[in-house]
Amino acid sequence: MVRVNADRADAAGEQRAGRRASPEPGFGTVGVALAILATALVMVGMLQLFYTSWERMEVRNAADLAAVSGAIVLRDSGSESEACSRARDIAPDMTVTCTADGDVMTIVVTKEPRFGWLAGTHEAKAVAGPATLGHERAP
Repeated sequence: MVRVNADRADAAGEQRAGRRASPEPGFGTVGVALAILATALVMVGMLQLFYTSWERMEVRNAADLAAVSGAIVLRDSGSESEACSRARDIAPDMTVTCTADGDVMTIVVTKEPRFGWLAGTHEAKAVAGPATLGHERAP
């Protein structure tokens, strides 16, 4: 019985001195919850970054495809309006600006990103037209 009282006195002395005999219950749970929250926030940020990168790549691909398609239609029909219409059909959810200079199509595609705080407006420019051989010179 004397030993139990001595342990209580030591624990009481440690508490008065600002030290605890054992950590507060639930402290580990709070630490784990904060670690999970931090991990989740980092994962959400990474997903938004990857999605924004994918959107930018999608805009570039749409510009390239629209320019090539528009150049083919321009070559076959000779109509700038038909070529631009075809280029706009390639990227229906994006803003397409189209110009033709002779046989060369210039396409500018823009799109607002889903996560605007991460990146500005996505914009890509593509030029397509007939190829010239090395010994020929363009006018």
